[in-house]
Amino acid sequence: MPQNKEEVVVALDGNVSVAPYGTTLPAALTSLNAAFEDLGYQSSDGVSFSVTPSVESVEAWQSSTPIRRIVTARDLALSFSALQWNVNSFAAAYGGGAWDQITAPAGGTPGLYRYDPPADEDDLIDYSVVVDFVDGVKNYRLVVKQANVTEAVDTNLARGSAALIPMTFAAITPDGDDASWYLLSNDPAVDPGA
Repeated sequence: MPQNKEEVVVALDGNVSVAPYGTTLPAALTSLNAAFEDLGYQSSDGVSFSVTPSVESVEAWQSSTPIRRIVTARDLALSFSALQWNVNSFAAAYGGGAWDQITAPAGGTPGLYRYDPPADEDDLIDYSVVVDFVDGVKNYRLVVKQANVTEAVDTNLARGSAALIPMTFAAITPDGDDASWYLLSNDPAVDPGA
């Protein structure tokens, strides 16, 4: 293919949204199902999306290089750091749990709220994750059908920098499906009929 700067994609803006697994997934670039919660601001590092195949090589006595390679797994991870601390970002990052109101506000004074993480024996929560990103008039929507939070939430509390809530979602292929994710776009460069 010839060089074409119009085919360079820069994710200039975007959103990350999560919903309980089983929520109707988008088939277009229109509004998401109301069950999806926008996680607000992300750090300037944006979102990292990685697909990693696990490959086994078949070796033969007669060859110094593998004679065949077999894909045994395909891992997908989606990572980012939320800047906003709220009910939705905590639930997503820590895989559940709940905020409760301990005291109700009275006379304009703030209330007191308590977060309790999931119990140690609780199962991982299954989420659906949507990442929307835009480059001018080109829109992309990455949909991870089913995923769990799988990495440590390592938040640094320090003067002079925002306390980030890092999240890593690892995809699971839903029962009866053959892939864990898909990508939607209105970018003419990906039109297979062009």
